[in-house]
Amino acid sequence: MKRLLIFSPGGFTYGAQRGLLNLIEAACRDFRLIIVLSRKGSLYEEIKRLYPSMDLRIFPQPELILSFSLFYYFVFPALFLANIIYLIFIVRKEKIDLLCSNSLTLVVPAIFSRFAGIKHIWYLREFFSLRVVNYILGEMVKIFSNVAICQSKEIAKQLFLCSSGAQVIHEPLNPDNYKIYNYQLAKKELGIPERAAVISIVSRIHPSKGQYEFLKKFSETLKKSPDLALVIAGDITKLNLRNLFYKYRIYRLIRRYRLANIIILGFRKDIDKVFSASDICVFPFRRNEPYGIAVSEALMFKKPAFYPKEGGLREIYEIFEEGNVVDFQAIERELSRVGRAGERSRGLLIPDELSFRKYNERISNLLAAL
Repeated sequence: MKRLLIFSPGGFTYGAQRGLLNLIEAACRDFRLIIVLSRKGSLYEEIKRLYPSMDLRIFPQPELILSFSLFYYFVFPALFLANIIYLIFIVRKEKIDLLCSNSLTLVVPAIFSRFAGIKHIWYLREFFSLRVVNYILGEMVKIFSNVAICQSKEIAKQLFLCSSGAQVIHEPLNPDNYKIYNYQLAKKELGIPERAAVISIVSRIHPSKGQYEFLKKFSETLKKSPDLALVIAGDITKLNLRNLFYKYRIYRLIRRYRLANIIILGFRKDIDKVFSASDICVFPFRRNEPYGIAVSEALMFKKPAFYPKEGGLREIYEIFEEGNVVDFQAIERELSRVGRAGERSRGLLIPDELSFRKYNERISNLLAAL
């Protein structure tokens, strides 16, 4: 059995990390997997729960970011060298056949694979805001990967990979990973009042995600609607001043307007419980999103969803043919029709394009060809 070594950043179950769970499930039947995470966290615990015998290791990894901290530029070269040494050791000891970078920001495995003569898969789940940075990284992907997989067409476009043979494979929705909870019981377990209509925002807390701006504009509706609950499922992912200050602004706004009907849950592993308890899902993103896993999940649960129909999210809209732009009057009109909206979730809606069967088939074929 061939051996696949996957490097993935972060320790939370969101974005690229949640995509890692799908990749593991698709590849574990045909490959012996070794997963390297940069830190312990909920993702580590989830993998251990799902795959008790998985070879799971922790090693700090240098990630490409646009940082204003001089400390980052001192740490990055040291971590780069440490990862090269670590790769030499693990590749020789474990006799690795394939390498995979589960993020655009992880360049060390890609560069190492070229000089070690090992085939490399680069899973691309994001892009940068600067066009020139995207162009440079796109050229690196062409040079240092045998197969490039883009999570959306928008990612391939932003990284200038549309004509390079990069594969576009949307993140799947596997029904085995979700449960439909009873509407009222889910609300009770999440601490939501029984009579409340529920708006949920499922996303990490970040300036690009727009939670603060949405709350500020929606505060009057929240103040005059005691039977309305707004649930935020997410938290900041890195301890930097910008993210911390953004989270502080949210809490300060809640205190200033005395918004007792806002519930901040933090990161949740049982995200299906949040969707089961929701009447409306809002994604007030302020940037061009590479993709939208949480948006597709909300639509899968047949919830009225409000999100920008651009970038990677336009692809979600084209697949589901459902969803509305983030318009405050439209949200209020939808709230007036909520009634027993929670009763609508009977069965999951999964388009064939996002089926795990199709995803598994495409991933298996790509890996088998290497």
